[in-house]
Amino acid sequence: MKTIQKVILAVVLVAGVDIEASAAENSAALAFGFGAIQTHKPGHIGDAYSDDLSVAFVTNQTSATITLSNQKVQWKKPDDGIVTDGAARWNGKDSSISLPPGGVARLPFDFPKDARAFRVTYEYDGGGSLHGQFDSPWMPNKPLPAKAAVPSR
Repeated sequence: MKTIQKVILAVVLVAGVDIEASAAENSAALAFGFGAIQTHKPGHIGDAYSDDLSVAFVTNQTSATITLSNQKVQWKKPDDGIVTDGAARWNGKDSSISLPPGGVARLPFDFPKDARAFRVTYEYDGGGSLHGQFDSPWMPNKPLPAKAAVPSR
């Protein structure tokens, strides 16, 4: 579990998410750990294949089993229009997932290279008062830097 926590912390830092601001803006941040990473590499998780794989991670920090569903990936186009994609699947295969206490779910996705920013939203339900929607903060698209031209000799 320590490895997963380190990965998620690194993922949050890579994505540029301010953990304190996220918690203040989103009460669900107290019940869930969230992080996202852009790999800039081809890959797959489950049945989700991509030439430029990105992955969101959600950890259940409660003492109850929770269900995650109705997940969406949104991105901002260069003209500031927002696109919503509901095709992402938990662990690359499930439209909803039951997550035990301490469990981790992965949500593989991709979006256009020219997108300015992206975010992930999902609904959660753990029974009682533990239900609602989580909206991650907008995270900047961090494309790989262009390779510098090598001067000829």
